[in-house]
Amino acid sequence: MTKKFFVLFLACILFIPPVFAQEKTSVSDVFISATIKTMARTFVALEDIDKLKKDNIADLNRMDDLRFQKRYLKVYAVLKDLPEGIRSKYNIRYDMTREEVIKQLENLDKTKIYEVIDELPDYSVARDFRLYVPRHTREFQEHNIVEQIGIFWSRVTQRKQNLFSPQKVTPSS
Repeated sequence: MTKKFFVLFLACILFIPPVFAQEKTSVSDVFISATIKTMARTFVALEDIDKLKKDNIADLNRMDDLRFQKRYLKVYAVLKDLPEGIRSKYNIRYDMTREEVIKQLENLDKTKIYEVIDELPDYSVARDFRLYVPRHTREFQEHNIVEQIGIFWSRVTQRKQNLFSPQKVTPSS
């Protein structure tokens, strides 16, 4: 989850937004989700979180207010779908200021990122993976589900970007 992937784990990020808990989870949802969550936890374990935080905070500090608002709205489009408990705990709101976002990033650590990863519902992770695949049909059509997950993860980790860079922060990018 590159820096883009880090976005979803930062505010965490997972660029894998959850949906409502009343949805059912299938065995394939659990398989897809467990695989992606394991990759995400491994990424977090191996990544220099302090450097990513520093880079993202520097980007935020360089932005003018208008650019921050535009970028935050795109990031919030992902964060708003995190489970209510996570959004409440980290005070994730539509109207967060740059200073509040920076404060949240400064307080983020690997333990908190793991917590968010673990809280993401399996069906939501699988749903977003399934939404991602059709957008990249040529790459995926000749591969089984295990290979598709590998391709997906390669794309995620190849995108070394900051949370508030001009690139999209959704899995569809």
